[in-house]
Amino acid sequence: PASNTALVAGDYNSLGTTPYATEITYANFETGTPGNANDFTLNASGKASISTTSASRFGLREADYDAPNSEPDMDGGAYIADFYLHTTEKGVGYKPKLVVTYTVVTAPTVTAQAATDKEDTTATTNGNITNNGGEDCDKRGVVYDTETHVDPGNVAPGASGYASFAEDAGTYGTGPFTKAISELPPGTTIYYRMYAHNSKGYDYSNTEITFLTKPAAPTNVAATTNLPDKVVVTWAKSTGATKYQVFRDGSPIGGELG
Repeated sequence: PASNTALVAGDYNSLGTTPYATEITYANFETGTPGNANDFTLNASGKASISTTSASRFGLREADYDAPNSEPDMDGGAYIADFYLHTTEKGVGYKPKLVVTYTVVTAPTVTAQAATDKEDTTATTNGNITNNGGEDCDKRGVVYDTETHVDPGNVAPGASGYASFAEDAGTYGTGPFTKAISELPPGTTIYYRMYAHNSKGYDYSNTEITFLTKPAAPTNVAATTNLPDKVVVTWAKSTGATKYQVFRDGSPIGGELG
């Protein structure tokens, strides 16, 4: 609100046209039975102002004569509606009692698990949102690199220090999720952390997962010809490859070659 002691037109207009709480008809509104109260469940699409350090403001709109998103102007018309709020303990003339029950939203909590479907340039990373922080997450994904990094903290993936990231946007509760990554270098160790985001920020998995991509196929493969007793096979070694196997007509010849 504009002030902790007085209402202005802007306070009323800021309520917007979307109800921020469950509606209660006048017939069902608790009108003063001692010990009773009206319960409203707030939602995230409407606007209200609950403050833990200053005044909290709520709007009350008379549906038949009060146009949405405009300051009421009924004192010159033929219809006047009065609505009073007071505590049943003290009576008219005292400020109403407000009890707010709410959940404090925090950043989500995410874990990471071993990669699956590992190929030479692609893999599937695995994570789990174990706690959404009190509200659904709007982003989740993975940051990855060929170098190790410390936990980035509450920063966007582009500022995490990792060279690459892959992300999904939507509405996500708790539970496991996967994210495919591609264009990886063959025969290379990959480091990654899973992450999720809600209105309070980002959380990255405490554990950094590593895996090794498969090496690419050897190149420049050639075999000698016109030798009566042997064939010499040569090739160019791929990055990350440690052993090779030679095949003839689909069957391996000898043991693995270093």
